[in-house]
Amino acid sequence: VGSINTIGTSVSTDYGISIGKFTGNGSAGATVGHGLGKAPAVVMTKNIESAETFYMGCEAKGFTHGTYMSGTAAPYDIDIYFNDTAPSSTVVTFKTHAMSNDTNDDQIMYCFSNIDKFCHHASYTGNGNADGPMVYLPYKPALVIIRNITGTGSWVCYDSTRTIFNPVDDQLLLESTAAETTGSEEVDLLSNGFKIRSSSSSVNTAASEYLYMSWAENNSMLRAV
Repeated sequence: VGSINTIGTSVSTDYGISIGKFTGNGSAGATVGHGLGKAPAVVMTKNIESAETFYMGCEAKGFTHGTYMSGTAAPYDIDIYFNDTAPSSTVVTFKTHAMSNDTNDDQIMYCFSNIDKFCHHASYTGNGNADGPMVYLPYKPALVIIRNITGTGSWVCYDSTRTIFNPVDDQLLLESTAAETTGSEEVDLLSNGFKIRSSSSSVNTAASEYLYMSWAENNSMLRAV
């Protein structure tokens, strides 16, 4: 499916993840199939033949922006990534650029869709208060990754393995090689979602929008595996 055939694609529609490899054709508006059967909420891609960085687009920004996963810069409002086109239930659209669709360069593409009771990738709006937003989910999350998509910010990772009691404040910054830190950016991982317990700009600047990616701690799908 799409104007570019993938070299290989691994897909789980049950778990909402697709990993595809394709060779760019340098054509604006090129499309690549993802196989999920529903539009992905988050897409991450990288040119694996050059020094270009991983970048991410998300439903919360309408795929009009690209956010680099190797740094803290604010998302860039430019069409070189996804051609200002949101993915459909079958394909992801790219423009022609060294990062996204360079002629004859192989690219890797990770797509994530929302699956009830297993994973959810969306956004919340910060309130700048230590009594921060509550994000409701149909499960207790085992892993939450948060990124400011209005301004600058780190990719802050929380999980229930490194911190087993609330508040969870052991953080890994995905763009950094630093060891984990215990800071003020605290969250509670709850049976029905997660609660922000900090006014830190990394997770809760007033009126800023934050992407979150989350996966469930316990559910029948996981137990079956």
